[in-house]
Amino acid sequence: MSANRIRSLRLIFLTAVTAAAVVGASCVFGGEGDRDLSEFFPTPVEEDAETAPGEQATTEPERTPGASPRPPSEELLDLSVAPQTPLEAVQKFYAQIEAGQFEDAYRFVSLEVRELIDAEAFAERYRDIWAEATITGLTWETLQPATEFVAGIEVILRYETSFFGVVEDRVFAPTRRQPNWVVDWSPGLIFDSLDGSGYLVHRFVDTPQRGEILDRNGVVLATEGEIAIVGVEPDLIEDEDAVIEAFTSRLDIDEQLIRDLVFQDVPGFFFLPVVRLPFDTQTGLIAEFERLASLGILITRETRRVYPQRTLAAHVVGFMQELTEEELEALAPLGYRSGELIGRDGVEALFQAELAGERGGRLTIIEPSGTVVRELAIREMVPAMDVWLNIDVRVQRLAEAALGEEAGAVVALDPVDGSVVALVSFPRFDPNAFVRQLTEEEFKQYFENPLQPFVNRSTEAVYPPGSTFKIVTLAAALEAGGFEPSDQIDCPAEWDGLGEDAIKTNWKDEDRGLITLTQAIAESCNTVFYELAVRLHQQDEELLPSFAEGFGFGRETGILGAGEVVGVAPSPDWKRRNRNDFWFTGDTVNMSIGQGFLAATPLQIANAYAAIATDGILITPMVVGSVRTPEGEVVENFTAEPIGVLPVTLETLGELRAAMRAVITERLGTGWPLFNASPLVVAGKSGSTDDSAEQVHALFVAYANLNDPQLLVTVVLDEAESGADDAGPIARQVLERTILAGWLN
Repeated sequence: MSANRIRSLRLIFLTAVTAAAVVGASCVFGGEGDRDLSEFFPTPVEEDAETAPGEQATTEPERTPGASPRPPSEELLDLSVAPQTPLEAVQKFYAQIEAGQFEDAYRFVSLEVRELIDAEAFAERYRDIWAEATITGLTWETLQPATEFVAGIEVILRYETSFFGVVEDRVFAPTRRQPNWVVDWSPGLIFDSLDGSGYLVHRFVDTPQRGEILDRNGVVLATEGEIAIVGVEPDLIEDEDAVIEAFTSRLDIDEQLIRDLVFQDVPGFFFLPVVRLPFDTQTGLIAEFERLASLGILITRETRRVYPQRTLAAHVVGFMQELTEEELEALAPLGYRSGELIGRDGVEALFQAELAGERGGRLTIIEPSGTVVRELAIREMVPAMDVWLNIDVRVQRLAEAALGEEAGAVVALDPVDGSVVALVSFPRFDPNAFVRQLTEEEFKQYFENPLQPFVNRSTEAVYPPGSTFKIVTLAAALEAGGFEPSDQIDCPAEWDGLGEDAIKTNWKDEDRGLITLTQAIAESCNTVFYELAVRLHQQDEELLPSFAEGFGFGRETGILGAGEVVGVAPSPDWKRRNRNDFWFTGDTVNMSIGQGFLAATPLQIANAYAAIATDGILITPMVVGSVRTPEGEVVENFTAEPIGVLPVTLETLGELRAAMRAVITERLGTGWPLFNASPLVVAGKSGSTDDSAEQVHALFVAYANLNDPQLLVTVVLDEAESGADDAGPIARQVLERTILAGWLN
């Protein structure tokens, strides 16, 4: 199935939000009169030259048989002309309602009605009902009366709503002559049967249970679970100190915070929540609180989002947070309520539409007691879907443990089909904390941490790729520079190719003499690549930058299931636009060893090497594998799409793999000390680099087996000394344990 499909699904939720935003929030707890919602109702759009207020810029629908001809809108909206017939009174009245000009519609109601309701309350009633019913527009038709002067007119109303679609009703509008004709208004002219004392329009909402997020083997990463909420009822508290001590002795919560939560100025019978206990709280602790009812401490339970694996794959899964006021205003017409949670990051946010399902409900007229008098419309609930990831919890846990508490990232993917089996970033966060309520310590840990725990370093942080980029420089030299893998170039400790005032060095202090280009990759000789860079630049300054772009640097991978940044693949044009400067030979030299302006995400590096390891085709990395019903039926199955072809021949592709294999097999190869005893046939590349913040990053990319690539692992450490010594062991551990355990078979 094409991954483009999911991009369109992503738009469903966002489009609904945008459409809903124009009608404001709705009251879903009581009826339309329970609270003032007019502040959320937008000012009616001003009339433009083409379309009058309330009119649709579309072809007029066919008229109902027996309907009266409708005068032009400008005539109906003209308040200076008094109605001369009952039909004119009704048509002018509903024209104002259709245009959202409720105060003007009030001008056409009878004197008797004006004694019962003033203009402000009249308009407010309409606005409340518009919000409650999610009405976005109204069209109407009057039926032709038998004679010109009658006691009332039948009207067909068609309400366009964001929640229920088109709701049609038929009402009878009584008229009077006073001395001009007016409408003898009652609430029944909004919906039939609304005339009863205290009757309200009310929307009942049915919310589907949120879908689960699972790994490729069905291990649950996010689900709905029951949590205990411990709180107090002020009227039951007799010993305040005992209540405070009961909380502080059992929970790691500041005493002053407890006091602020317990002693609030609210009615004494209110239940005041103090703490939401984690979903896996020991039953013994919950039982202790249950025995404290005599102190006024009570427990209630509610269903909330829980994350059984806690911090594991947190950046992939994401978290949920309460709606903001702005979001509620947009989403209330879709059935959302104040205090509800929506996906805020990761898969929870990217697949919000599928995980949330669609709320159903009934639009009704109710008595003050809540009894339904009439059902106006029904919307069927659409069950939520489960999202199955390509992530393997076993590999993810292994990679996270191997990374430890080093700031950095690990990407593990199947290079053949693009499945991302582990996507690791440290530091992490616990998604459960946002559901139950952040403690002060957690707030500082997450929001005041300079390491920025919410940044997914795998896809949203950029690093100079360092020596891992040398494979691209080699590709440019072999493909377009006229070089062969066996060509020899000097590998001195110091290189003066840019002049005596710009001496550049190799990472080794010794002169290696003449070495082949394959050996240069194996030993990661900087000075060889400096020399290659000069020759490539002399041939064409655009040459190396174009190969960088061809290997996927500086553009999105299109990863399905995670956000990403594009990084920077500099070029002469890029430098002119962003630095207002020329592209010099030194820029190509810096770029040749993955430094200078070049910046890439760990995912981009992994994706480039995955193409090298396979058939030379760049494909979309896939964090998400499928969307399924709760019963397991596949609704959408996602497969990677090609996004580019490496600018190399198959012969060159083979030479690149051979060079990466030499990194492991050559005694002077940077990966030889690490992998020489490995049972796997590994190919890889190390790297280390400085950035503008003067941090030394360590990188290592490796895949196995050479001719049957099953897994590719990329490791990037924020601060370390050596790619081979620091990042390499992490890559080896993930590669060997995963493949030898047979987890991916």
